[in-house]
Amino acid sequence: MSDLAASDSWNPVLQATADVADLWIPGKGYLECRLVDLENSTCSVPVEVQDNRIGYVAIHSINDQEVYLLGFTDHLCNNKISLDQLRDITEIPLFLGHFKPTTQLRQWLEDLYQQDWQPPDALLNESQLMLTRWRKSAKTFQRVKLVEWKSQILIPPLALLVSISPENAETMNVHIQIHPVIQNQTTSTGVRFLGAASTLLPANLAVSLLTASGEVLKTVISRERPLDNCIQLPTFQSLNREEFTIKLEFNRQSFVEHFAI
Repeated sequence: MSDLAASDSWNPVLQATADVADLWIPGKGYLECRLVDLENSTCSVPVEVQDNRIGYVAIHSINDQEVYLLGFTDHLCNNKISLDQLRDITEIPLFLGHFKPTTQLRQWLEDLYQQDWQPPDALLNESQLMLTRWRKSAKTFQRVKLVEWKSQILIPPLALLVSISPENAETMNVHIQIHPVIQNQTTSTGVRFLGAASTLLPANLAVSLLTASGEVLKTVISRERPLDNCIQLPTFQSLNREEFTIKLEFNRQSFVEHFAI
């Protein structure tokens, strides 16, 4: 299901300043829709929409009220959409079902965030925010995301906090924390649920750092006694274009988030 209101193309300011025709797919990312002239075999894509897109949909306009969906692609060729590379438009549901969105952390340095990454105070209270202070002497960018399990039964709502700080032009410091979500929240699917009754995490909640190939580098597990109010991975460094994964496991369920520098 798409969310038109969350798409940049429905933002009147961006409509006036940028050539965007995007469609926000909750939990996945932005699809860019580009108008194609059938007499040409390619369609140029503006620079401003060549990043932060999970795919591109080629559209042919029949008249003011009718368009034809030619197909879609998940990559560009020399900054263009080539009509001979298009996949059948009927494959989009399957593509989205298997698509693993990747959070591009370097975009945070330019204050560009995906919609499901919010300021820390959107999910955390004042006492929790005290625990998020990190690398005070360096420029730090922080965002938090609501962890949504496949089943919310017997699993408390959690917040995944990511803090990044550039070490130099090639290296970034990354810090991961997991907090309970105390206030009430609404999931991306529109389901409303009560926040955790306790300010403490459940015992045996595991957070792991994995390489792009799935190798586990580090795992931290919440304690049984005393219970933790927060768990965190040791700060690590990641290089430009490097990818990694954060995995949470609890009560035989898992939540996975993919990142790229």
